[in-house]
Amino acid sequence: SPFGTLPQYGENYWPTDAKVIQVEADGRKIGTSKKVDVGICGDVKLAAKELSDTLRQADLACNVNRVERMAKFHQLKSDWKEKLGAITSEEVESCTGRIRPRHALRALEKGLPQGSIVSTDIGNVCSVSNSYLSFAHKGPSMLAA
Repeated sequence: SPFGTLPQYGENYWPTDAKVIQVEADGRKIGTSKKVDVGICGDVKLAAKELSDTLRQADLACNVNRVERMAKFHQLKSDWKEKLGAITSEEVESCTGRIRPRHALRALEKGLPQGSIVSTDIGNVCSVSNSYLSFAHKGPSMLAA
C-alpha cells in the first residue's frame, strides 16, 4: 500500500467503509492508492472550496451527534498526547544513551518558534512528526518532500 494508508502504531486508521473523494490535477492518478467513490480531475484548491461551500449549506446527518463526536475526539486526542508523553519520557530515552527520533521530535516541538515551517522527508519520520509537531499559526507549517 502507498505511504499514509498503512496501519500506524498498531491501529488501522483508514476505515474500511469510508467513502473516498480524490481530487487530482492528473486524472491518471485517481484511484491508484485506494478505490474511490468520486474522482475529480481538476484544481485541488478550487474543488475543495466548492465541496466546502456545498457541505456548509447542506443539512448533514452527522450534525445530529456532533457534540458527542467532538467530545470523543477531544478525549482521544488528550489520551494520545498522554500516550506520546509516556513513550517519549526521559526514562525510556536514557536506557540507550542515544537520542531517539521521538525524543528529538519532542525537543523540536518544545523549541519551535512561532510561525515556523518544518520540512521532512516523506517516510516514517513524517508520520511520527505529525504526532508531535503542532502549529498555532495559519498558512504553511508542515511540508513533506
